Amino acid sequence: MKTKPILGLLTIILILPASSQVQAQGTGTATVTYLSGKVEKAPGVQVKLGDVFKAGDRLMTGPRGTVELQLDDGGVVKLGEKTTIEVADLTREAGGKRSIFKVILGKVRALVTKFTPNRDRFELQGPMAVAGVSGSDLGADVTKDEDESYFGFDGKLYSKGSDGKPDTL
Repeated sequence: MKTKPILGLLTIILILPASSQVQAQGTGTATVTYLSGKVEKAPGVQVKLGDVFKAGDRLMTGPRGTVELQLDDGGVVKLGEKTTIEVADLTREAGGKRSIFKVILGKVRALVTKFTPNRDRFELQGPMAVAGVSGSDLGADVTKDEDESYFGFDGKLYSKGSDGKPDTL
């Protein structure tokens, strides 16, 4: 009766690679490729070159602090000084990809890779509005008073206010 343990082991060996592929396909990453000054992932926890961030992680830059993240799809997200963001979503699936960042405070600029309309999504979300881009370059500035400005340097800029109505700018 040695076939049952061997069959069970064979089943585990066949299932593990498939489950790790699903996980790898579904979760994107953002890697720190440049930093200057004070950059933290939590109060008192310094960010280092090469640190990897996933959905749910937060970054904060101090005065004169800047950081650049390289997304696994080739995009780049740059944070200016006194900026706080949360990586809200980095989903990578066969049906499309989503890169969504919550800008809590400060200045962010994103150089977005080309993507497929209606399948892929890149957004910067502020407290009162959301901006997405169909092109390659997007910026956001959120102040302490929650005043928000969004900039599209190349391509089309889409925004959605608290009323939920989309606009093309």
